[in-house]
Amino acid sequence: MSKITKKTLVHVCMSYGWGGLEQYPLTLAKPFSTQGVEVFYWAFENTQFAKRATEQGLNLQVFSSRWDFIKQLKKIVTWVKKKQVTAIHFHKSTDLRLALLLSYLLPQVRLIFTEHMDVKRNKKSVYHRLLYGRLDNVIAISDHTRTNNLRALPVAPEKLVRLYSGIDLTRFYPSLLGDEREALRADLGLSLGTLAFALPGRITEDKRQIIFVKALELLKKKLAGKQPFKAFIVGGLTAYEGSDEPAVKKLQQLIANSTLVDEVVLTGYRSDMHQVLQAMDVVCIPSREEPFGLVVIEAMALGLPVVGSSTGALPEILGTQGEYGLLAETDNPAAFAEQFYALAINPELRKALGVAGLKRVEETFDLQKHAIELLKFYE
Repeated sequence: MSKITKKTLVHVCMSYGWGGLEQYPLTLAKPFSTQGVEVFYWAFENTQFAKRATEQGLNLQVFSSRWDFIKQLKKIVTWVKKKQVTAIHFHKSTDLRLALLLSYLLPQVRLIFTEHMDVKRNKKSVYHRLLYGRLDNVIAISDHTRTNNLRALPVAPEKLVRLYSGIDLTRFYPSLLGDEREALRADLGLSLGTLAFALPGRITEDKRQIIFVKALELLKKKLAGKQPFKAFIVGGLTAYEGSDEPAVKKLQQLIANSTLVDEVVLTGYRSDMHQVLQAMDVVCIPSREEPFGLVVIEAMALGLPVVGSSTGALPEILGTQGEYGLLAETDNPAAFAEQFYALAINPELRKALGVAGLKRVEETFDLQKHAIELLKFYE
């Protein structure tokens, strides 16, 4: 495939959190580079986003606050013109106030916004019409979010486009095989024959780790000791690591009062998530309403069967008839326990879903293909 004419882009992510929204712009650096595109990042200082961008050696400019950005606006505009930036891409709705300012000062630069959330609150006031009216395109990350965002945002249908996110398939593939995988499982306390469940991601009320634990209690009763298992909730335990600390405490208390003290592990933040997942047998995403589900396609790329909630965008990814993964009714521990049980007693089903899920990712969620489609919005 021929390379796109050289472009210079800026991605803006002034967020203090660390999740799929913040990870996404950073994943684009590599595929954009292969297309001859130079990318710069604007972020708040002392954030996880800034830290990761620095670790990756990316072009980064930090600001202490949005007011700091505004104070430097004249210098920023001069820099954008000098660099011949063709597009500025925003990822937080709160940053659209900056987009509004830049739209008047840099009319030749395209302004793009990816709405990573499932917006339901009406944003069609005069103020929001002004904000969104200055954007060239708004990108929705799933059909589910596009439908809701069309209702909530003052954006014409032709300007609100769905573009699935993607993952780097040169990075997310089974790299731990045989003895290496068994060594990692041993480090995690997994004995031979023990089934490993994982729920990766930020610990918050909406991610429904509590439903996962309750479902595992029911699964333990159904298995009646016939199949040992352990479950790993992989995610930071502090606000700095992106989690909700009251939700963490509530989850810890639930586990302490359950029959799963020996089965459920809170790993804390793991920088080696890719390796940890490869030690697992089943991944669960019980989120109340996932706008997309980046970790879902990461697990699928590793050949893992996924059980997800039947709401949000997960049915788009996993299929509604069990094509690429299994669905369970949201907030229903018994429904999740049934799917866990089906996978626990049927290794062939686990394998078949893993193969189907990997094929789905290769066809639909390849980051390189995503980047090429995204570049069209900058022209």
